[in-house]
Amino acid sequence: MKKQQKNIYACISFLLVAVLWVSLMMFAWLKPADAFSDTERRVLAQMPENWKLSDENFSSNFEAYSVDQFPLRDTFRRIKTYAALYVFGQRDVNGLYYADGHVAKIAYPLDEASVLRATGKFQNLYDMYLGDAANIYVAVVPDKGYYLAEQNGYPALDYDRMATLVQENMPYATWIDVADRLNVTCYYRTDPHWDQRYILDCAKHIALAMDAVPITDTPWEQTMLSDEFLGVYAGQLPLSYEQEEIWVIENETIRNAAVTTIEGGQVASGIYNMDKLHSRDPYETYLSGASALITIENPLAEGDRHLVIFRDSFAGPLAPLLMESYSRITLVDTRYISPGMVGDYVDFEDADVLFIYSTLILNESATLR
Repeated sequence: MKKQQKNIYACISFLLVAVLWVSLMMFAWLKPADAFSDTERRVLAQMPENWKLSDENFSSNFEAYSVDQFPLRDTFRRIKTYAALYVFGQRDVNGLYYADGHVAKIAYPLDEASVLRATGKFQNLYDMYLGDAANIYVAVVPDKGYYLAEQNGYPALDYDRMATLVQENMPYATWIDVADRLNVTCYYRTDPHWDQRYILDCAKHIALAMDAVPITDTPWEQTMLSDEFLGVYAGQLPLSYEQEEIWVIENETIRNAAVTTIEGGQVASGIYNMDKLHSRDPYETYLSGASALITIENPLAEGDRHLVIFRDSFAGPLAPLLMESYSRITLVDTRYISPGMVGDYVDFEDADVLFIYSTLILNESATLR
């Protein structure tokens, strides 16, 4: 009798689980598909257009759609992450780990071919445009793993080897070492980028290395724009995090600067775009985020010195801090513009040129054109 009851309970439990699972799957397939995940900041897979089972891509496309559109997906992702880290003892989840209050990405191993591919593209820019430049410099911004990985038992990128490769393959550029001007506090806890409040010393070091007008100590004003920031890593490693603050640094030069983008013309909001605070990525407050080409004019400059920065997203908070030293700064992001078109918009004659990229980009340089 007891054995029969156990079998009945087992069957009922199985049926309940099966009904719940099938209901969730049916709901996922029948509900309108979400186009974008705000937490992960990526486009979600959509229902395959071709429903022929003979299509070799149907199975993988439908699986991706089912996973991306599953009901309560973010809740299940969080449960899975907690279980992986704190029940099963995994050190990381999908290449992300939590250490010393920060989320960081495992950037390992060093991809020397990727670094050489990047320096090869920089060489092409040099050959096309930089013969008339006044001075050329290069700096590499270390990712958070530089300050977190090895001491917390995670695989660490060979940063010294990367620096050597960059210097050996960019003999035309003066090396600026910024790693010792930074520490883990300089970065947002839930985002790969640095916090502008803590990079003023780094900016002063770069200006000094470029023999530019020294950045003054005063008067600088720090303004908190938001205390509700969660970076991109918070969605990719879904745990419970305290929201962070976004601050900006201002002085008279920054407040009077005029910003122009190749896509939208003059930006009315200037250096800091407050509308971006409520966007999917509030980090884009700095210079309105990703853009192929941005020009910043300094009407208060005494001279006519021009700086061209070939950059990734780390230059967004940095460039405004260098404005005191230049009458004009042009930022070029070759992830969004063909190198062959750059000369149509940028005058390199007698300009200082700074290549500044993060180790994350150099180690995955396929995005650079």
